[in-house]
Amino acid sequence: GPDNPESYHLFAEASRRALLDGAPGMVVILKGVLFVALVPTIVDGRIVAIEALLDRERLDRLEVAVLD
Repeated sequence: GPDNPESYHLFAEASRRALLDGAPGMVVILKGVLFVALVPTIVDGRIVAIEALLDRERLDRLEVAVLD
């Protein structure tokens, strides 16, 4: 949880660069299951926002291509 620093370490190790519906983003995959997708909003070449998708229905609809 957010009060446990170890959880941040786990997420960092499980995060991967990915294409999400063809656009750049990040995913966290834990034990082979997509846990969260991070979708950046890019304006003029800069990230101005990041949306974290946690909803299982939305995650299941994403086309994910892990890059590393």
